[in-house]
Amino acid sequence: MARARVAVDIGAYSIKMAQILPGAQGPRLEILASTRIPPGAVRDGEVVDDFEVTECIRELMAATGIGRGSRASTCVGGPSVIVKVSAYPGTSANAVRDAAIEDAAGWAPGGADALIEAHVVPAASAAGTRDVAIAAAARPAVESRVSAVAKAGLVCDDVDAEPFALLRSLIYASANTALFVRPVAVLQLGETYGSLTILRRGAFALYRPIKVAGAALTKAVGRALAIPYPDAEALKETHAATPGGEPGAAVVESDRATDALAPPLLELVGEVRLALNQYASQYEPEGVGKVEAVLLTGGTAMLRGLEQYLTQALGTRVFAPGLFDALALDPSAFDPQYLRLCAPSSAGVVGLALAPFLASGRYRPAVDPSVFGVVHPRDRQAS
Repeated sequence: MARARVAVDIGAYSIKMAQILPGAQGPRLEILASTRIPPGAVRDGEVVDDFEVTECIRELMAATGIGRGSRASTCVGGPSVIVKVSAYPGTSANAVRDAAIEDAAGWAPGGADALIEAHVVPAASAAGTRDVAIAAAARPAVESRVSAVAKAGLVCDDVDAEPFALLRSLIYASANTALFVRPVAVLQLGETYGSLTILRRGAFALYRPIKVAGAALTKAVGRALAIPYPDAEALKETHAATPGGEPGAAVVESDRATDALAPPLLELVGEVRLALNQYASQYEPEGVGKVEAVLLTGGTAMLRGLEQYLTQALGTRVFAPGLFDALALDPSAFDPQYLRLCAPSSAGVVGLALAPFLASGRYRPAVDPSVFGVVHPRDRQAS
């Protein structure tokens, strides 16, 4: 029997690979691995050094036993992707989808040359409209990833939008059913960009790229201490803490690094607050639209004290969920310490690997995601 599709998440910092297979007790996490890629190999969401990226993918294939010709999926996110929700008149799903894709050519990154996909929510509304979630991605970001995966010897037959992959692992497949009751957000902070995705009762409401992420923090430390980027990165990861947090070591460099983080962190808070306010003002009646929890994920989520800092700055609970604690997966083949260390940066690739299981019904999430749709701004709902 052919092996299941392998998920390949190509980021600016590392490449992650995951595979989930059917098991006797339900879906089983079969592969979870990552490798660092050379700085600059992925720039502005596009693979610019496909030789290095291809070699890294081959390295992961050799380490995990994935053979040439295996089916694969990948994803694209950050500024290269725009996700919107809208409502279109009509009952024909095909006609509504065609209209949504035609409209998206006006705002998609790259215009009509963008790659656009529209998901029509199955149920029609009482007003005779269909809800649509539209994802548009810049063509170079998508095609450069597919090309690198193909050159490594894999057959890439699916490209997902990163925010949907994150929602799949952190929300739809979570055992925490409270996430489906109130407005919640997923804040992903990677190396060169981040994103904020907001849901209300499990329905997609808003997506916004965040420009402040790990690289901006590292550069701030490097400038403050006049040290090269690799040294600044090591200091940030081992000693620095968010303002008010506990540094990793009682050395002068730790204090200076922590001070250097303050300006970019304030900028990060400003971007997140702007998105939260946009949701509150556009998607809910006054006083009802406050996001009640923010799930923190991505490699930058490991910065010391970041959860507490953001919770205090935003006035909203921010926490990093235990990814593998909340999933109904069998991860027994992996060291628990390894899973704990991988969890912050693995939500995207695991969500990517979960896609066929959720679509086929072979996975049993705590809440059936097929019942959820999209949420519209107040002005559009009222029109």
